[in-house]
Amino acid sequence: MRQLLLLFLLGTLTQVSVAQGFPLTTVPMDDLSFWQNPAENWKLVRSVRADLSEEQRLTTKRGAGILVNQPIDRSQRDLHSTLRHGDLDLELEVLMAKGGNSGIYLQGRYEVQLFDSWGKRRVGFGDMGGVYERWDETRGTGNEGFAGTAPRTNAALAPGLWQTLKIRFAAPRFDSYGRKIENARLLEVQLNGVTIHENLELTGPTRGAMKNDEVKTGPLRIQGDHGPVAFRNIRYRDYSGKAIEVDDLTYKVTKTNRFNQVPDDLAALTVDDRGETRMISWEVARSRNDFVTQIEGYLKVPRAGQHRFTLESNGASALWLDGKPVFDQNYGANTATVELEHGRTPIRVVYAKNENWRPAQLGLFVEGPNFRRVPLHFASSYALAQPVPKITTDPQGEVRLLRSFVDFAEPGEEYEYRLPYAMNVGHPERIHYTYNLANGALVRVWRGDFLDNTPMWYNRGDGSAKPVGAALDLSDEPALTVLEDSRAAWPDTLDHELSGYKFLGYDLDDEGLPTFRYQIHGVTVFDKIEPLEGGRGFARTVNLEGKAPNHFTMRLAKGKVVERMNEYILVDGQRYYLNMGDVKANVRKTATGEEVLLSVGVEEVYYEILF
Repeated sequence: MRQLLLLFLLGTLTQVSVAQGFPLTTVPMDDLSFWQNPAENWKLVRSVRADLSEEQRLTTKRGAGILVNQPIDRSQRDLHSTLRHGDLDLELEVLMAKGGNSGIYLQGRYEVQLFDSWGKRRVGFGDMGGVYERWDETRGTGNEGFAGTAPRTNAALAPGLWQTLKIRFAAPRFDSYGRKIENARLLEVQLNGVTIHENLELTGPTRGAMKNDEVKTGPLRIQGDHGPVAFRNIRYRDYSGKAIEVDDLTYKVTKTNRFNQVPDDLAALTVDDRGETRMISWEVARSRNDFVTQIEGYLKVPRAGQHRFTLESNGASALWLDGKPVFDQNYGANTATVELEHGRTPIRVVYAKNENWRPAQLGLFVEGPNFRRVPLHFASSYALAQPVPKITTDPQGEVRLLRSFVDFAEPGEEYEYRLPYAMNVGHPERIHYTYNLANGALVRVWRGDFLDNTPMWYNRGDGSAKPVGAALDLSDEPALTVLEDSRAAWPDTLDHELSGYKFLGYDLDDEGLPTFRYQIHGVTVFDKIEPLEGGRGFARTVNLEGKAPNHFTMRLAKGKVVERMNEYILVDGQRYYLNMGDVKANVRKTATGEEVLLSVGVEEVYYEILF
């Protein structure tokens, strides 16, 4: 089941390529050349594992691809990059040991905390993703620490699981005399797909900074003296350069209602008004409709390289650079990448509008080799969209059940499809799940806030809801089936006629937790999913009534790689754990990876999902 996408091409691109975004630079993981004189506690390995029963312990295997810190008595030094950055986008994956503690210092001065915060109900600035406090001993005993910021929510995963951290950082600004005129900011921090900081001002270096001054550029620094920690897939984009500017802009306006597209012969238009402008703007027309405006001038390009332009308009617009068309008929928003030389590049923007029912709007943005996206237009020329109010549902002290459509893609698949019979179950422990009533599949689990119902309830709505917290997608393939032999493939959909599947409803216990009931292959299934203490994951209990057919099988997990670790099973490249207890499940290979299967009869099946 896949959803087909329909793409409408609203503009013509000439001599340029459509851009999906500039790639980030990947830090090499086959040597330590990116780092300044790494100490003995830092090394490269090919695999790393945490022990859920032992504090501050990581086990590794020799090789490359993963950067790991293993502090020892004689070596507990921090790691500093050879890169000295200003504005920076940083993405990485991090794996914490149980009880682990580390930190990433932007410019060596502003710490984003790395900490094993798994299962904590309330988090502070010292927890995973928190911005560590500042420190000033002159404030007096007990008041030295200040200005720390906790993450909005606890999106941390279990020790030994790879967690994704994304940081967008804006460095402090200084005037020509070196005086700070603007504080550093965290434009956004995401942990495991959840935004935990947004537009957060950093008033100064945090405690433990390499220096207590503030600078235009500084190194990335990773704390090395607090405990073992591992990293992989470190990528960045340095935005320390100067942005493109427009220069010597002039405009010509033709008052006409003849054109709902950019005219072919611009030179033949009568000019009714002309002048100079400092930025691109439709407002030079001095009218909201019935005009063709031509704006010409130059771009001051500080650095040669690829630049990404986005042109947005209500009505028709066009963009030429150095006499070459980038968009010759643009409607709505389009983006393209253009190679520019250092120096002055001629630019021409044309905007034609004759539709009264749409407001005038014209915007041109550019992103360069080492600067973030900036507007080349006046703010008044491009009205920002009104923000859509978020409509959320939270358990608020009791279990909440909410039916909705859910958009889902199997892990590793690109395209989403819609589940029409999904039940979302939220718990006051701030750990939640989605269950497919049409096949008995535990589809998705997450912790944090419950549901964003905006797509379902705002305006006319489309009936769908989505998780607000850090979601772990499992599978929408059926939980139970009959496998005729050990080599039979697990079905990706449930044949209701062949299996006799029938949903029978659900019962609520005293806490409001549901037990789902359904029939399949003549067996009645009772399926209960309840949160573990501390929100560490879920316990799933499945009971059967009736005579189970031969080869009746339950699939507990699937992934690219499934590994046994003591009493745990580690699933799919360290995405989550299964705790099977004394149950002996079978791990078998499939065409795409591995899966965990269990032959079932009338006995109870119990296992835990830890994430």
